[in-house]
Amino acid sequence: DAAARCTREVEGLHDFFVKWFTGEVARTDEGFRRFSDVMDATMEMVTAAGDRHTLASLSATIDCAHGCMPDDGGGVSFAIAIENARLVRTVGSGAARSYLVSYEEWQTGGD
Repeated sequence: DAAARCTREVEGLHDFFVKWFTGEVARTDEGFRRFSDVMDATMEMVTAAGDRHTLASLSATIDCAHGCMPDDGGGVSFAIAIENARLVRTVGSGAARSYLVSYEEWQTGGD
């Protein structure tokens, strides 16, 4: 069902973020495609602090953050958990269908 597919996509994308931020994924265009290929050009993200990011600003921020959370060997690695994901709205149909999903993102490690 659509809600389960959306949840899997959110979780998979955040798995990529962990690999990107820890440097497990190479800092190449190909490595970055897991993010760039699934984002709509008109997307916006609002942070917990209320800051708005366009795709361009978010892409630049994520790109520059490659490897910023290396494993320190202390046993607490950087991780992201997704909780309470839910499908809020479906817009359009067919190939033009989009989904609005809300979720909580919990980060640990990387201090």
